[in-house]
Amino acid sequence: MKSKRQKIKRALAFIVSATMIIGLCGCGKSEKKDTEITTNPSISEETSSATTEPKLPDKQEALKDAPEAYLDAILVQINPSFMLFVNERGEVVRSKAMNEDAKSMLDHVALDGRNVKDALTDIVRSSIDDGFLKPGGTVNISMIETFRTESDAKQNLNDLENVVVDIGREKNTDIKPATKIAEDAQFAQEDPQPGPNPDPQNPDPRQDPQDPPPDPNQDPNTPPSEQNPGPDPNDDPNRPEGRDDHDHNEDDGRNGGSGGEKREGCPVCQGSGVCTRCHKTGYTECGACHGSGKADCHLCNKGYDSNPCPCGGDGKCYRCQGTGEFEGKTCDVCAGNGKCKECGGVGKRPCKNCGATGIVDCNECHGSGKEECQGCHGTLKCEACGGSGFNPHK
Repeated sequence: MKSKRQKIKRALAFIVSATMIIGLCGCGKSEKKDTEITTNPSISEETSSATTEPKLPDKQEALKDAPEAYLDAILVQINPSFMLFVNERGEVVRSKAMNEDAKSMLDHVALDGRNVKDALTDIVRSSIDDGFLKPGGTVNISMIETFRTESDAKQNLNDLENVVVDIGREKNTDIKPATKIAEDAQFAQEDPQPGPNPDPQNPDPRQDPQDPPPDPNQDPNTPPSEQNPGPDPNDDPNRPEGRDDHDHNEDDGRNGGSGGEKREGCPVCQGSGVCTRCHKTGYTECGACHGSGKADCHLCNKGYDSNPCPCGGDGKCYRCQGTGEFEGKTCDVCAGNGKCKECGGVGKRPCKNCGATGIVDCNECHGSGKEECQGCHGTLKCEACGGSGFNPHK
């Protein structure tokens, strides 16, 4: 009987031990699996990248409302996102709010017609004040399209980076810029730089191989403009004086003395050289009042003084309490009508600044509804070609 009990105890001990070993093995595998999931570097990097760098919109969609002439298309992404189209003078010729948060800021940011640095300053400051840009946040600035050289484009982005850094210092907040140029951006051709090694067939870079040999009687250090060019082998001795064989009937003087060589006309002004934004007037619609010449009075509340009326809002004369009589006689304050002298019985005093209308002349255009054209600054010249009538990119 005793030996039978010992056998049962041994069997139970074996079963318990086996169960514990299996359980420990299972826990080890679970911990290892969990560790692999949480430390997977590819997942961590992907999440971090998605958090710090917003996705660029489709290029065709971003440029859908672009003006006819611009030099850079710059996208500013914080949470409010703005597209800025900038001309060769660094001015924003057109801006576009890309989302609802950006639209909510349009009433207190000024973008069109301003220098792009000032426009960016307004966007960043307002984003901080409105709570969109918090400490540790990033201002993403992307050049979607540009007609600059690559070196100029990078320098321009560097200048905009400095704007963000300066605002961070001014606001004493930790914000950082992040700039990039779209991968499919095409740059203008860089100005050729003279190489260190001259052409062995043409050792003097100032001397074109097709030019006639230099005059041995002239000083080689004399500038070409001061040298005597000698007779032109193409000159006709029988040609009438003052007649230039390079003159052609089709040269109407628009080519700037190019000898009849035709250049492509400016696509913006169609070769007229005249500003198309202001319709030859030198002025455009005021951006602050949208051409109305009027604005809301900022000193009152819809035509009434923001300070309470002495009558307490009931509109009654303080002397007679609205009865029109005081001590058995006609009230000498309200002349017997019982109304408050300050508000005329309305309970609110009319604003003296706007004459109770709530509307005043626009402070930006002084009521004219017009402002100086930011394209030509009153010169009436086309902003794209500078008045030449020629395509500036050809």
